[in-house]
Amino acid sequence: MPHAPHSDRPEGRATSTASRKANWRAIWVLCLVAGLFVLAGHQVVRSQTGQPDDLPNFSNTVRITKFASPAAEAGFNFSCEGCPNQADSSFTLTDTVPGQISVEQYRDISGTNPITITELTPPGGYQLYKIECLAQAGDDPLPLDPWAYQVVGSSVVVTASITELGKAYCNFYNAIPTDITIVKVATPSVGSDYVFSGTLGQFTLDDADPDDGDSITNTQVFSNLLPGSYDIYEILPPGSNALESLVCSVHDKAVEFGPAVVAQADPTTAGYATDLSNDGTPDTACDGCAPYVSNSPNAENQGVLEFMLPDPVAPTDGAILKLHLGMRNIVSPPLSVSLYGYVGNGTVENGDFDAGSLIATFTISNEAVVAIDVTDFISTQLANNVGTVGFGLRLPGEDPSDFFLDDLNPSLGQTPGVLHLTTSTGRRIELEGGRPVVCTFGNREGNGRITVDKVTFPAGSPAEFSFSLNGGPNQIQTGFVISDTAPPFDSGPLAPGTYSLTMETLAGWNVTAVLCTDGVNEYDPSAISLPAGVTVACTFTCTQQSTIVVDKLTMPAGDTTPFSMTLDGQALSSPIQFQLSDGSTPFTTDLDPGLYSLTEAAVPGWALTAAACSDSSPLDAIDLEPGETVTCTLTNSQMSVAVTKTVGLDATSCGASSQLTVAPGTPVYFCVTLENTGHVTLSDHVLVDQAVGLNVTFPYTLPPGAQVQITNDMLTSLDLPPLLGPITATSDISNTVIITSGQGTSNPITRQAQATVTIPPTALEGDDQPARPEEAGENRIYLPLIGADMP
Repeated sequence: MPHAPHSDRPEGRATSTASRKANWRAIWVLCLVAGLFVLAGHQVVRSQTGQPDDLPNFSNTVRITKFASPAAEAGFNFSCEGCPNQADSSFTLTDTVPGQISVEQYRDISGTNPITITELTPPGGYQLYKIECLAQAGDDPLPLDPWAYQVVGSSVVVTASITELGKAYCNFYNAIPTDITIVKVATPSVGSDYVFSGTLGQFTLDDADPDDGDSITNTQVFSNLLPGSYDIYEILPPGSNALESLVCSVHDKAVEFGPAVVAQADPTTAGYATDLSNDGTPDTACDGCAPYVSNSPNAENQGVLEFMLPDPVAPTDGAILKLHLGMRNIVSPPLSVSLYGYVGNGTVENGDFDAGSLIATFTISNEAVVAIDVTDFISTQLANNVGTVGFGLRLPGEDPSDFFLDDLNPSLGQTPGVLHLTTSTGRRIELEGGRPVVCTFGNREGNGRITVDKVTFPAGSPAEFSFSLNGGPNQIQTGFVISDTAPPFDSGPLAPGTYSLTMETLAGWNVTAVLCTDGVNEYDPSAISLPAGVTVACTFTCTQQSTIVVDKLTMPAGDTTPFSMTLDGQALSSPIQFQLSDGSTPFTTDLDPGLYSLTEAAVPGWALTAAACSDSSPLDAIDLEPGETVTCTLTNSQMSVAVTKTVGLDATSCGASSQLTVAPGTPVYFCVTLENTGHVTLSDHVLVDQAVGLNVTFPYTLPPGAQVQITNDMLTSLDLPPLLGPITATSDISNTVIITSGQGTSNPITRQAQATVTIPPTALEGDDQPARPEEAGENRIYLPLIGADMP
């Protein structure tokens, strides 16, 4: 709480400088006497026999006291080199029975024969970490120069250099090293990182356990620490409320520690420039001119510094108290300053003259108690460097720059200094040996945050997607780029409000899912109503479009015949139709992943002889995976067949020509020659010759370039009727055969050929015709004589 003014002092009392000095010296002596008793063991000293025994005043005496943490019954062994009594050359002490070594006299009081007291190897686990000594002559409680001592390792060298009676007090401190563990928790746990600082240095803890992926845990352990004061405080990140809880325990039992000290200095080193007498001459020096720092912080806010100008340094009414708190190169640190006591017209100026400073100027009356809340300042500014406090008193009208830390004038008593700053965001841990301390810092996240993760199909795509996060009470505009392989975007602390999150369209990708959730509620990404302390995690899932490539090949190569094709699938609103020819650019289209079919319309004279897709899918079930490119190649081969029909007189061979002239009544034989002149193997040929009553399927495989002669003998061998002869020529014969080849293909071809048999007319004149026979039913045919000159 603020210090109350000295109400028992008469108003306007004047005190001389000499009397003020005497009063202060008396008070100081009394304090020192009390301190000597404390250093002597805080209790009635016992001898090695355990009996109370004040040190004798008739001789020079050295008293050794043992302190161990934790308390130990085990003995600590000492040696005394140079002790006049041989019996005192070694002894054993415990911290529960302090002992003493009495030296009746020195033979050489000039100090050339010092004594050396050494603690030998301590018992298991204990470590000697401090030796404190105080010298005293006679009953004078003040430390005197004639007694000299020096600490060297685990030894104390004590030398007597005067003839007066004297005493020396030395305390040996042992402890079992122990640990301090700092644990960070937060509600809600959003994976925030919290920075801590203090005696043990700066470190960072995560509020998530186990680790959320950033290799920062929520626990920091400092091991093998010796007893002492350890200040550890949290630098509150923006958006976090003040600590909701800070609990420290030893062996699971709660203990109370005071607030952490962030910066401190002897208040007597902090200076000011004053003209308290208002005579125009600066006060250059005086006893007790330093401000007073409160022993305890403000009870209502542990992050408050209190100090006042003590009696007898009471400024003249109307004098101005000017404080400078801050660091260089920091703009407007958030620091609140208030005055308690007899104060009027307090103002705060934010570093108009010195960037990175906060200047508080107050017009004060008589005694003023000043309280400075440094919690926010520590949170935002002291992470990298501890700030300083400078202050001064000036009369109205003086140049304010005289009181800046960098400009204080030592000749006027303007000495920069650091006051004792404490913060409620930490604790000063008073560590005892063998008693580990665990402190848990609990925060409630004051702001929210938005994270954005990108998921792609196929997984692991390096494609980068651009996002924009806008809005909120601060109207932020944030752009960022992430990929499936990159860590999620973290907005950091955001003030509660409404934010919009959008993603730019990326060619070749479709947004297939968007989900924004805090684990319980879902949010519209275009209008995220972000609550305090909540993390909204948004996941954008994009599926890469697939590609089908269709290529056309022909046999023979380079044919320009167009082929019509149709691509269909469930993801298509309507089939895609296109044409390709050999040599044209392959057809390419981007499609959503799924199942598709590819068909080709039949083209006369062509057969689809090969169709292969790069993923081995059949044409009627092309399965496109996300981001997959499937190339299907369709090969069409030209179908061609040559048919020749000949006629002859030999039953075992084909005639040489498709025309033959014979005499009436001559038996003739027909023959069909079939040659595959295309690029497709033909089979299952159908032969139709109505003139001879032939309509049969001829099962013969005919590769490209091969030919076959179809005769009666072949038909017979195939168990087909031999209908190609003999045929007796009684008149002219015109015989056409129709052959359809490629019945095993989707598009067979038909060809035909003709052979003729001619019977020439007779060469007799009419009068030379023999008489027609009278006999009934007789029919005679007269043929002309065929001579060498006939055609």
